[in-house]
Amino acid sequence: MAVGPVYSLDEVFEDSQMRHRGMSQEVGRGNGEPVRQVGVGPKLSRTPAKARHAGALSGEHTHEVLRELGYSSEQIADIVQPGRTE
Repeated sequence: MAVGPVYSLDEVFEDSQMRHRGMSQEVGRGNGEPVRQVGVGPKLSRTPAKARHAGALSGEHTHEVLRELGYSSEQIADIVQPGRTE
């Protein structure tokens, strides 16, 4: 059984093993803002992996997803209105 400390995200990036394996990676968001995140675990010599961009921001694709599900523009506006508590 493997055991170890439970780190905060900042502590993860400072861990000596994480630094040795090159597991800290900066990628850009759609707005160009760099974001530090955990890199790809498997290290393959012929096909090295690298994340090309950070994940979407919370709610970034809400309108597109709801449109694909068949909601009208009016329904979407009602769903995503600020302060909605339902």
